[in-house]
Amino acid sequence: MGITTELLNMKSLLERMGSFAVPPYQQQFRWQDSTSSNIVLDVYRERNRSAYRLGQIVIYRNEEGKLLVIDGYQRLVALKLIANAVSLKCGFTAEREYDRESARRIRSSYHEIKRALRSVNIDLFRSFFLERTEMIVFTTDSLPETFRFFDSAVARGKTLDPTDLLKAYHLCAMRDVTEERMAETAEVWESYSKEHLNRLFELWYPIRCWALHRPSLTFRDTEIHAFEGVPEGTEYPFARGLDRAPFSLTETIVDGKRFFSLVAYAYSLEKQLDELIDRYAPGLEERVRREFGDSDVGSVYCYSLFKGLLFLYLDRFAEADFEKALETCFIYSFALRLENQGIIWNDVNEYVLLQSSLFNTIDRAIDPYEVISYDFERNLSGMRNTRQKNGERNRLIEFDRDFSFLREAE
Repeated sequence: MGITTELLNMKSLLERMGSFAVPPYQQQFRWQDSTSSNIVLDVYRERNRSAYRLGQIVIYRNEEGKLLVIDGYQRLVALKLIANAVSLKCGFTAEREYDRESARRIRSSYHEIKRALRSVNIDLFRSFFLERTEMIVFTTDSLPETFRFFDSAVARGKTLDPTDLLKAYHLCAMRDVTEERMAETAEVWESYSKEHLNRLFELWYPIRCWALHRPSLTFRDTEIHAFEGVPEGTEYPFARGLDRAPFSLTETIVDGKRFFSLVAYAYSLEKQLDELIDRYAPGLEERVRREFGDSDVGSVYCYSLFKGLLFLYLDRFAEADFEKALETCFIYSFALRLENQGIIWNDVNEYVLLQSSLFNTIDRAIDPYEVISYDFERNLSGMRNTRQKNGERNRLIEFDRDFSFLREAE
């Protein structure tokens, strides 16, 4: 076990490409035409330098000895196209290796690369591209080690999307499945709305942190460990039956197949949550903005807390007493905003991690009544006494007055 790091010029990399294998879930080429052709222009622009480094790829050597491209696949395809365009052989047939949409994009990108090459000196480009354009190749036989590279990797200057990292991690963790099953799983993931998927994990991530009594941060590539767990088939007593238990937002993650089923459950649940909020409190988010102002960051944080609490409630009790639970979660969340003019996310963490918090009540409740009968006066009074600042006078929140806009008629 270990990591090898190599700095290869394009000539060496192209010669080695034949030994790389591409997991079936990676058989999608989705780069824009200009992204591939810009590599040509970038390389040619740097031709007077001693060398030009184009980025990195990450290779995982699996138990069978296959070298799987985990990161850098799109770039490798573009480099194959460039090599073909300047008459360098590297074995490439789009129609045979790629799906229809990928093949279409590949052909289109190839034409753009040819167009870009018309504006450069081909001999100078070919020489610099082969001999002095370089890539770093990381190779490891440890799957967790492989994904540590993603925490700081960049794709043309952009931080990698944490949901993409989770998809790749859990696809690699799938055991005893065919390549066709892996490809089908990846296809289902790609069918999700990217905006909705990101919103789901931004809502779900704090819940998983708080359930472990830890503060949550911003969900990003360095925080995907919250959605990594035990390998399939783990034999420890606590892990037995996890892959057959009812889904729960706070469950111990089982890597691989179970994870994708859990995400499908959470994705559907989050859609249901939005529909229920619209049914019982139509236009609520807009009314919050009117009440506190568009630029009020604290109210945005409190609304996120409100949705997170209600998401957990829906996970535990479905639609039972949902309207009452909605009001309870809303009042609890915005009590923090009425107590403090300026709120940062750490204030939300401290609020939720109090022993008497509504989050802990929902997380431990075995009946909806425990949630909707939450004792605001006792529990929030204790919170205010610990958070009193600058000698501010504690006051009992008059809920009917301060939250009248919750029940405001449309």
